[in-house]
This record gives sequence, C-alpha cells and structure tokens, in this order.
Amino acid sequence: MAPGSYGTREGREGEGGEGGEGEACLNTHDDQPTTPSTGTGTGTSTGTVNGNGRYGGLARLCMAAMAVSGVVVMGVAVTSSTRHEESMSIPVLREAQAEVQAQAQAQAAEATSSASSSSSSSAAAASASSSSSLPAPHIILLTIDDMGFNDIGYQSTDIPDATPFMNSMAEQGVKLTQYYGQEMCTPARASLMSGRWPSSTNFADTQITQWSTNGLPLRFDLMPSKLQEFGYATVGLGKWNLGHCNEAYLPWERGFDHFVGYFSQGVDYYSHETSTYTTPDGDTASLYDFMEGYSASYSGVEGEDASGVYEAGTQYRGNYSTTLYRDLATDAIKRHAAAMRGRDETSATSAESSPSSSALSDYDSSIRPLFMWVAFHAVHRDDSSTPPTDSFSFLQEAYLTKLEQIDHISPNRLKNAELMMPVDDAVQSIVHSLEVHQMINNSVIVVHSDNGGDTCHAAGDSAPWGSNYPLRGRKMGYFEGGVRVPAFLYSPRLLDRAVGTEYAGLIHHVDWLATFVALAQGDSFKGVKDGAASDDIVRYGDGVNQWGAINGAGESPRTELVLDLPQNGSFTFARAEGSAELVEAWHGVAAVRVDDLKLIWSQNNETWFDAEVSTGTCPAYALAAECELQDTLKSTCSWERYLFNVTADASEKHNLYNVPEYADALAELEAFVEDLVVSKPVFDDAYSGMSGVETRALKTTMSEAYYDAGGYVVPWGCAVME
Repeated sequence: MAPGSYGTREGREGEGGEGGEGEACLNTHDDQPTTPSTGTGTGTSTGTVNGNGRYGGLARLCMAAMAVSGVVVMGVAVTSSTRHEESMSIPVLREAQAEVQAQAQAQAAEATSSASSSSSSSAAAASASSSSSLPAPHIILLTIDDMGFNDIGYQSTDIPDATPFMNSMAEQGVKLTQYYGQEMCTPARASLMSGRWPSSTNFADTQITQWSTNGLPLRFDLMPSKLQEFGYATVGLGKWNLGHCNEAYLPWERGFDHFVGYFSQGVDYYSHETSTYTTPDGDTASLYDFMEGYSASYSGVEGEDASGVYEAGTQYRGNYSTTLYRDLATDAIKRHAAAMRGRDETSATSAESSPSSSALSDYDSSIRPLFMWVAFHAVHRDDSSTPPTDSFSFLQEAYLTKLEQIDHISPNRLKNAELMMPVDDAVQSIVHSLEVHQMINNSVIVVHSDNGGDTCHAAGDSAPWGSNYPLRGRKMGYFEGGVRVPAFLYSPRLLDRAVGTEYAGLIHHVDWLATFVALAQGDSFKGVKDGAASDDIVRYGDGVNQWGAINGAGESPRTELVLDLPQNGSFTFARAEGSAELVEAWHGVAAVRVDDLKLIWSQNNETWFDAEVSTGTCPAYALAAECELQDTLKSTCSWERYLFNVTADASEKHNLYNVPEYADALAELEAFVEDLVVSKPVFDDAYSGMSGVETRALKTTMSEAYYDAGGYVVPWGCAVME
C-alpha cells in the first residue's frame, strides 16, 4: 500500500505490517490517490513492539534512532519549527509572497494618499479598496469539529507539537484571538453558512440528527450559493448537519456543485454507521450516513455528466474519514485546475514536480475561483475514532510516545492528539495541492473550530476529549469554553503589517459570508443582494466584512454577539424571573455580548476544567446530558444568571450579575435582548406539537425510506420550512 493511501485498522494488534523502504519513517502524502481505495491492506507501522505496544514492523527501526524523552532524531533535537522546515512543505512561496505584498502595499499606499481622513473606518475602506483590483481569491474554509481552545498546538499547554504545520501557518498568517463559534454543531454550521445568528434561522439550541424533521429554512441563501453568484465553483466535504429530510435541504440544492459527506451529528470514522434502526421486517439493522451528490447545474471535467445525481457513498466505506477528506480535497483542487485550464488530469499532475512561484500579477487568470469547505469529522467523539497506525510519521509516533510518558497527560488527551495529527497532515496536503496547481498565491485559507471542545463525556470513557483551558465550560454551553474557539487566517494576499500578528477584534462565524462576498466582488463593494453597505464595509445578514481589519487596517467592525435568544416572542425578563415553568416553556436562554460585557441567562453552571482534563477531574454533572441546552430546560436543573467582563476576565471567574455598580449595564443588556426577541422572524414548523403516536408513525416513514436506500440516511419527503 502506497504512503498516503487508505487502510483500515487491520494489524493494529500483533505482527507489524509490511512497508516499502522508508515508509514507516515518513508520511508526506506527496502522491495522493484520485480514487479512494476500499481495501483492507495493513499499514506500514502497524502491530506491536514485542507483542504489547504501539509500534511494529519498520517502525521499530525508526524508534531506535530516536531519543523519545525529548524528540531527538539522529542526534538533532526536533522542535515544531524544525519539523516544519526540514520535513514539511513550507506553506509560503516566499518570493511570490513578497511580490504579492509589494503589489498590494503599493495599491494601499495609493488609496491612502487620496484619502482626506486617517480615521479607522476610512483606513478599513482603503484596505478593502486596495484589494479590489486583485482577482477574486480561491477561498478554502477548513472547519475542525469540536476543536477546543487548548487543542491546537500554537496555544496548547499540553499537546503543542501535535499540529506543527498549522502552527507554522498561523505564525505566518493572522491568529484570531477573539473568534467565536456556537455552542454545538448544528447552530455553528447554520450561522457559518447563512451569515445569521442561529436565533434568526430557527436553529438555536437545535441538533440535526438522523431522525430530524427540519432543515435550515429555504428563505436563506447560503455561502456556496452566494459565491456562485460571483462565478465560484463550489465543493463541500464532510459534515453537513443542516437538514436532509427533504431534497430541498441537501447541500447540492443549497449551492454546492459537488458534496461528499454525512448529514447527521456523527458517524463511525470508518464504516459511517450513525445508529441502528428498525427495518420494515421488524429487524434491527445498522443505519449508515454518507452521501455524494452533484447540483443540477454541475459541469465537471470533460466527458463527465453527473448533474443532479446523488447516491450513497458505499465506495468510501472502510476509509478513515480524515484521510478520506484529505484526498477528496486534494483531488478536487487537481480536477478544478485541470478543468479550468482545459487540460486533462495527467497534464495537471505534471505540475506537481515543479510548483510555480509566479506572483499574483502573473497568475493564470483562466482558473475560475474555487470555494471549498472541508468540514472535518475530527475531532468529534464518535465510534472508532482512532486513526490507522500507518497514518503516523515516525516523528509523530515519537511525540505520542513522549506524551504517554508524561504523568499528567490523560489517555483522553493522548487520543485527542492522535486525532489532531492527521488533520494537520490533511491541511498540509491541501496547501501543497494549492501550491502545485498554481493556486496558492491567490488563496485565502481559514482554519477554525465550530464550537468548544467536548471536555467530559462519561466516566471511564477512553474517547478523545477536548480541552478549553483556561476558559470556563465546554461544548453545549455559552461560557467562553463552549463558544470561543481557535481560528486563524493564512493568505499570501495579507499585507506585511498583518503577517504574523494576532487580531483581537471580535469575529464570529456569521462574518465569513460578508467577508468572502467582499473579496469575491472585486471592485464593487456595494449593492450586495440581501445586504447593505455602510462606510464600504459589506454587511450580509448579521455578518460584517472583517477583511480590512484582519489585514491590519483599523479596528474590528463588530461590537456585538448574539449567541442565543429565548425562543418565544412573549419573553421578558420580568415575566420569566422566578418562574421555572415559563423559562422552560419559552426556552428562556439568552447569551449575548456587547463590547466587554457578556450576559448569560438560564445557563446550567459549568466549572473550569484542568488543562489536561481526565475522568478524575470531571464533575459528576459533566458526565450526564440531562441539563444540556438542546433539551427541554428541566426544572430539576440549576438555570442560573451570569454577567462577565470577558475582556478583563476571560476565564469568567467573577460573576457581576448582582453587583450594584453593574445594574445599569445589566438593564441595557436585558433591553437589548428583549428588542431582539420581539424582532425575531417567525417560522412555521409543520411538526411542532406532535403526539407520541404521530412521532412514531413519522419515524416509521423515515425507516422505510432508509431501508429502501440500502440502510442509508436519505430524504423522506418532509414538509419544508420556507
């Protein structure tokens, strides 16, 4: 089996697998397969050492050359930067970047000299205008599922060397230090794709599962469809989680030319099993969730006609999901470049031996801009999450062994590092593919998490656990640990003043749609459909264009976050105070931030978790799901009120809710929430208030559709929400 190709977990126990010369010591994925293999070949470093350990086969030869106590290879101490420079593709074509920056700097200077004011707003506009004559960039959006604040290497206290490539990208890009997502997967994706707060889309505190009867309302244009208006080709890979019960909700009906992935909240990393279901014969069978589809307007490479077709992705079963999405992403880039240049895939491949270092001004403008969203499965805790052993390089194996020898690193955190490493490799491969196909110089790459890390789950659980240290709380809640997440932007189009900086302005998922639309428009920053422009800052839905501020020109245009609102228009704080019944009936949860102050109303208490979280440090409440926000607000749970100055107190240790000096500020925040509740859009849900009998009948309808599709989750004809 060639390096970088798929394999299963066969050989994890017992004899070490065979491998070509040097394969157990190197994992660069330079030669990506274009068609996934479903074979079960053993990996290059599988098996055990002496029948009872991590390593086997040729991996033992690699480990003999390493002093595991501090990662040393052939007498050379290896740090993250050493690994990057010597064993990994550098994510910047430095000469080209210098030329691109010089071009952009000259344009920015010309724009600035013509301005009569040096205010921050005009500076932001000048920056935006400076990029307006550049071609629309390729936009690569990489979402890492459940990556906690302490999980990415450049800000991790316990697994810093698990992501050396992304560490290097972040150092050469812009780290977004006050980036916010949502509390869990579905609201996060709804806000990301629609550019609207979840409360504006009927997706607050909602989780799409294989049995869901709803989807993101059709009244909203989503990110891929909006970018299609500006000529983009669109590819989606990974976790959709925005609705599937009607064909109208499917990703290839919402703007993606091509999509491969799954619909529900989670699947097995290899088999794509999401749960079991009852067949029409009354048997219990495995239910799978993985589909591939093309839009009706899809036009692929010459001779290919798959428009309007979708089918179960049975050919992908058995492949580890992170590796699968890596290869599908690099193949999509390769095919896109070939199709746009009018070449076949063979001639496109020939470019891989000599990546171009041409500047943006010399860039091949025949390539249509590409938007690609890779919504990785990792590091979501699902069955069989452990990567194939042969997916680790010898440096990664050495680092994992080093972590195993550190007493305070729990098995759960070691598992998390194991999941982050293939993601880091996948990001490296995607960047490399952009390089070899002469697309990197005109690319904007965003890497981020959807929500906070899944810190604790069940006593004795051996699954990967995220860490949000030093923030309070975890996924499923609105403390900072649940919603403030790692993110960075990398692009050769960044100006010198922005490269290697930290952007401390407020930014949220909702802002990417406005930002990407601004970049896609070229020199036309006004008149955005379904949006408005103010001071040349494009607004779309609830989002604002952040490009100028990220690029070093001015302050953040965002001052507010609307993370959650009560779900009933009759809600007022005065009426709900002291009435657990009304709070439950109205799902009376509020989570907003205005400037420095953050109000959380009706949040079950969450604590601070150790940096290296383990079962022994998890409080009992964290090991049960009964008080999580997506469920009914049970009166048996403790729904409390909080007010924090999160600028001065990012760890939320000082609750100001009952402090007299903050009474006026609290009243203003409550009035802000009540105004938003009154103005919330109204949606007609055909399935609200169903009886138990009706619910069971509907589930039977779903099961029949799944059975007819070979045991796969498919649309079953639900009523759509406009």
